[in-house]
Amino acid sequence: MPLVIEIPDSVLQALDLPEEERERRLKIELALACYAQEILGFGKARELAGMTYREFCWLLGERRIPRQLDPDDVRSDLPESTRQRLAGRVDPGPGAPPEVVGRTADASSQ
Repeated sequence: MPLVIEIPDSVLQALDLPEEERERRLKIELALACYAQEILGFGKARELAGMTYREFCWLLGERRIPRQLDPDDVRSDLPESTRQRLAGRVDPGPGAPPEVVGRTADASSQ
């Protein structure tokens, strides 16, 4: 269920933003603040901001907000096929380095 936040008209009028940009920009600012305060991880903050991985990374750098690398966030940002390949459930295919070819989930856990 979406959350609705009421912002007083006097505050909306004080925003130095075009009306059509307000919602998008406020979501981005909220996402950045929540990420910087470790309220949201990278993936969920990026989702709230409505940005791609690269866009959000660039914005974090632009704002000088340090990236907190959480293994779960890194995994969630990878495509499903890559996650499965890293877990050893998918044949890496031709051209894969020799140390990867033939590796199974059992072999990778040893």
